[in-house]
Amino acid sequence: MALKGKYMQTVRAIMLICAGLIGASLSIVCFIALLPLLPFIRYLAGACLAFGACYIIAVGMIDLRRRWLHSSIVPLAEYGSYHTRRLELLHIPQLALPAPVTVTEEKEAEGKPEVDEWRILELWGKGMSLEDIATACNTTYYRVQKITSTWKKKLAKAYGTSGTVVDQSQGD
Repeated sequence: MALKGKYMQTVRAIMLICAGLIGASLSIVCFIALLPLLPFIRYLAGACLAFGACYIIAVGMIDLRRRWLHSSIVPLAEYGSYHTRRLELLHIPQLALPAPVTVTEEKEAEGKPEVDEWRILELWGKGMSLEDIATACNTTYYRVQKITSTWKKKLAKAYGTSGTVVDQSQGD
């Protein structure tokens, strides 16, 4: 039988009070049990605080020393650095940059296709695969694919189909 409504809330409140009383009593028992060890705990806490303070002081000193060493050098970009205490120019070798890369793109002629393109289209029309056409014409697969796809688009535009032209003159 499941508990419902106001009775369930009362049971939950009683369980919560019992859990709180049990927790409080255990805390008191632990505190009483640790009272004989209070001097040891005090020394342990004092040692932890002392070591922590020493650590913070050491890290601060290291940071101050680093800042003091670098405070006398003024960077001057590509000219090196300038040392303020000795009044001399420090020649720090700069990293050599790689040579600039220029990318050129082949521009297609908008007019008539090249002779190589006619050869590719001829082999494509015979039903050869694009890989075989690329090896036969001594060009890349990407170029063959680009040429054939542009001609498919032109054929689709001209004939209003998906690029497949059916020759109906041989039917009769």
